[in-house]
Amino acid sequence: MGVLDRIRSIIGGSSDGEGVADGRTASEGVADGRTASEGESAGIDRGAGTGRAGTDPGDDRKVGAHGAHWDAAVGTDDEVREATVEAVRRGETLPGRTVGGREVVGHRHPAGNAVWTCAVTTGESLTTAYPVAGGIGHEVTVTEVIEWANGVEAQVAFDLSGRRAAAFDAGYFRPVEYEAGDAIRLDLSGFAYEVAPAGGESQVTEGGVPEEGQQAFVGFDGGDVDDYLLRGRVEEVRHGEFRGRDLYGLRIPIPEGGEVAVYAADHVLDGYVPEPGDEVEGVVWLQAWVAD
Repeated sequence: MGVLDRIRSIIGGSSDGEGVADGRTASEGVADGRTASEGESAGIDRGAGTGRAGTDPGDDRKVGAHGAHWDAAVGTDDEVREATVEAVRRGETLPGRTVGGREVVGHRHPAGNAVWTCAVTTGESLTTAYPVAGGIGHEVTVTEVIEWANGVEAQVAFDLSGRRAAAFDAGYFRPVEYEAGDAIRLDLSGFAYEVAPAGGESQVTEGGVPEEGQQAFVGFDGGDVDDYLLRGRVEEVRHGEFRGRDLYGLRIPIPEGGEVAVYAADHVLDGYVPEPGDEVEGVVWLQAWVAD
């Protein structure tokens, strides 16, 4: 089965536009492990989060979700809940902006790790939580900022070495301002929904099977703007862990210059252990952190 044939089973389809695909919500009382009442907006549901809806009439900004992203990093609801609670209770605090008159704060745990949980609170409420990974720096020019309805999350589109790309800005809640046309430095990383040795039946490019050693980094129908099909030769492998799971950080070149750090958890690799020099292909959620 080729990569394109596996995409929908990996990341699912679009959300129902409500931002909570299966009824789970976050909580104001996250530090106590409690859940909020059904219907509250939350960012840690299991949906793909590709629908657009607003929190108020006339607001058509996106309601995002991180279910598939958490699936790539940890895999179970209990692990997501525990990671979020620990981040709020024990995490390093990161100053945020003021949104709707309320203070925004990021909570990073474990601090200093290559991969960590970021929980974001607005006032006394948990707004969102997602995994974050350290990336590789790139100088880019912003072409569009897609702010989500909660005001603390966004995707940023940019020009990278002459090609357009987009990533989830994992630090958008911070008081770091930018807009279309600005030149900024982004640390780019990705969480793999799936990574495997590149096979002869690869469908990564529209033109057919890439030749041996050819790179590919393309979006696809059904994915969000920050979801990519990736094929390339692994330049470096670093072994670590997150939430007790083995995690492999892969440095992979992308077309037209540049590199991306792709993090693949053991449950995603399904027994495969990547090594430098391997040609791999996979499906990746791309994220960015704007350098201060």
